[in-house]
Amino acid sequence: YSAYDAEGTWLLRENLEAKLRQMDWQADLPLQNKTMWDYYLQYMMPFAAVLTDMERRGIYVDKQLLSNAEAMARIAMQENEQKFKDWAASQIGHTAHDINAFSGPQIQTLLFGGYPMCEDLEESRTFVTTEEGPAVVP
Repeated sequence: YSAYDAEGTWLLRENLEAKLRQMDWQADLPLQNKTMWDYYLQYMMPFAAVLTDMERRGIYVDKQLLSNAEAMARIAMQENEQKFKDWAASQIGHTAHDINAFSGPQIQTLLFGGYPMCEDLEESRTFVTTEEGPAVVP
């Protein structure tokens, strides 16, 4: 099994190298005959080495600074949530203040509208089954 993983990884690397060699390195200054493979070798390989070294050795974290940044981020998030709700209220009325700004379906409905309600929907349905026993009711 592990031999297949190693082979698959090697084939993937070969394929990616071939694709990068075909792509020109686009930069502000003209680079003659430079490809994205050259960019990868010059910048991304050394960067990956730095990241693995950091992971192995660990990095210093200023816990107080991190805690302060978290507190500021929470305040900013609350302020921005209120700004969003105020904007939504200006568009659809005061009920927008009740919206859950972190709910994808609610934001989708606000921005793109909901599914129109049909007047002729049945309030309930009865199903006949051939099995006896308790029914599963949603």
